[in-house]
Amino acid sequence: MQDDIPFIVHDITEYLNEFGLKQQGLFRVSGSVNKVKHLKEKYDQGNQVNLTKDGEPESAASLLKLFLRELPKAVIPDNVHDNIIRTFQDNRNDTEECCQQIKQSLGCLPHVHYSLLEYLCKFLLKVSSYSDYNSMTLENLAKVFGPSIFFVPISPKSQEEQMLCNALLLHILQHTEIFFSEPDGNKLQLVQEVIPEPQDENLILGSEASSVQTSSNDRMSPTTEVLMADTYINAERL
Repeated sequence: MQDDIPFIVHDITEYLNEFGLKQQGLFRVSGSVNKVKHLKEKYDQGNQVNLTKDGEPESAASLLKLFLRELPKAVIPDNVHDNIIRTFQDNRNDTEECCQQIKQSLGCLPHVHYSLLEYLCKFLLKVSSYSDYNSMTLENLAKVFGPSIFFVPISPKSQEEQMLCNALLLHILQHTEIFFSEPDGNKLQLVQEVIPEPQDENLILGSEASSVQTSSNDRMSPTTEVLMADTYINAERL
């Protein structure tokens, strides 16, 4: 964990900041299936990963989306998802009110979820600033990352709901400076007031906690590592 951001996310975004921002169709053009599988296995086994040597922009981008999709619970989890969608639907024609209400809803996210969402939004803003090269405007990025940030259950209305989630993500990206301007201390106070502590003390990005000491064979996959309120269970760098 680095500044509340999973190492795999930090590694990939740092690599793409250096080598991928001008890549045509970044995040839309899929990487090699075999290369993505190989990189994922190395992270899962706890090995050091040199993306400059072993990766390529398309594969690194695909691995980032895969990591987010395989989290046990979404970056914006169900207990916030439903409320924020309703807020967006009810206020989307009033930008100022919509931003105020969504900011309050985002303040209900657990700290690690909030930090990851903020980090991703700011990274995607940077990617979009190179859209003349990579063709990835905010609209395109919202379509690509919507399914990775919001988990929409399969139903007859799945496509409609996913489109709404994508539109909400676009709104968040377009107003990132508003949604993530509040000091962290105020946000944490709001979380304590609005959301009671879960009984098992596990945060939503992870599953049941295990011992800090694990062998290389027992090490959890980065997609299932436990993110506790103030502690990342695996202290070692992936």
